[in-house]
Amino acid sequence: MTSSKDVNKEIRRIVWPALKEAGFTEFTARSAWRRHAFAIDVLNFQSFNSYFASVDGCTTFSFGIELGVYYPPNPKVPWRRELMKPKIAERPAGYDCPARHSLRKTIRQPHYKRKDIWYVEPSGKNIVEVVVNARNVILSRGIPWFDDYDDPRRALDHYLKSGNNSLMASNGSIAAALDGGALAVALGDKSAARHLWEAVIRGYAGDADVIRKAKKRIAQIDALKI
Repeated sequence: MTSSKDVNKEIRRIVWPALKEAGFTEFTARSAWRRHAFAIDVLNFQSFNSYFASVDGCTTFSFGIELGVYYPPNPKVPWRRELMKPKIAERPAGYDCPARHSLRKTIRQPHYKRKDIWYVEPSGKNIVEVVVNARNVILSRGIPWFDDYDDPRRALDHYLKSGNNSLMASNGSIAAALDGGALAVALGDKSAARHLWEAVIRGYAGDADVIRKAKKRIAQIDALKI
């Protein structure tokens, strides 16, 4: 009987060697990590429980592919402690990452319409086919996405824009100021860090406590010698 173990075996055989060539160095059955000076890349093959599978119409061993980029806070960041969480910097999970993205299959599966889930048939006869497609999509679309968000300057530019779909926080939010501001400080860009906190002040005009904290952050940024 087909199970997730059968899918894991093909992921290990087909996908992980390609990711090793792309610079990923740490692996579990379903996740992989790649480290850079400013970022940690996370790739996860998402599995599904029986309830989701029964409602959605897929099998429990079908899978989605989630990407994430985590930015370890620079020691110079005044609010570094607010960003630090135990053990995250060792192997962050996708939900720990401020930048996230879901891949879409390019294989045709007319009997299963969702594009963000690779459907594995109950018999398992198409496991190799879908895992090969997953590998190809990761290399053609996933790696370029990682490369974009791994670059700290481009990542900061994304924070400075509004409505970026891959970021979990948009310009004007506290989360964007914390994460994007930390990147700006690491890059020595005090102006960009100020801009993100000033956007918080504008966005929370009626919240005196938030404004007070944002002004405190701006004062800390101005005092930095970078």
